[in-house]
Amino acid sequence: MIILCIPGAIQLLVREEVREPIYKEDYYIESGDTAMIRFDHFEVDNDGWKDFYAGKGARPLEDDSFGTVLSGIERASKNPEIKNIVIDISCNGGGDDTALLAIEWLLCGTGESMLQMAQRIYNLLDDIKAGDREVILIAHNGIVRIVESYFREMDNEEFSSCGIKNCEIKRYDF
Repeated sequence: MIILCIPGAIQLLVREEVREPIYKEDYYIESGDTAMIRFDHFEVDNDGWKDFYAGKGARPLEDDSFGTVLSGIERASKNPEIKNIVIDISCNGGGDDTALLAIEWLLCGTGESMLQMAQRIYNLLDDIKAGDREVILIAHNGIVRIVESYFREMDNEEFSSCGIKNCEIKRYDF
């Protein structure tokens, strides 16, 4: 999979001049036998999902890319003429890689689970610890959460709310 990030000014132009007249206020459109689903950031609404599974709210949609794609697929499945689904990330600015993994799982039925990803990162950290070098890791919040959990005990609430600000630097010592 290749994800292309378009520089901000071009991204804004594409969003305002091309996409907005097509999608208007919706995240989903149909054209012939094709449905298109758009979202501009890989985001997970952790609080929304907690409320949903606790029976305290609707399934996240607006601020949750997984919910957006899931709802779009459900809408497409109601139209028997839809044969193709396009996920439009032409103006996507990146975001949380756990959202990307969830969407990959949703679309492919496979992919790396959070536990598998954690094991992969823990193995990397073990290798770094065994070596004699300093390492810089550049990562999104999904990886940051796992690295943080390697260095300190965290409950589910702490894990889901853990993160790093844009361009923030964190230092970990073994």
